[in-house]
Amino acid sequence: MTLILLAISLTIAFCVLAYNLAIYALPFAAGLTAFQYAYAADASFLMSGLAAIGAALGSIALVIALVGFAKSPAL
Repeated sequence: MTLILLAISLTIAFCVLAYNLAIYALPFAAGLTAFQYAYAADASFLMSGLAAIGAALGSIALVIALVGFAKSPAL
């Protein structure tokens, strides 16, 4: 019984961790990667920053759409 409760609580903890990483770490990583890619392609610092902001906003929109789809009662 204790092992089952431990498995359930760890599953919940990992789900919370995955949700927090999707909300906070994904936009940062996407923005950083887009900045590095654009800067390596000889874009200016300003244009690389704009690409990073666009990628971060795009990943935020993707997470919002996925969370909205997951919470949809039509599943």
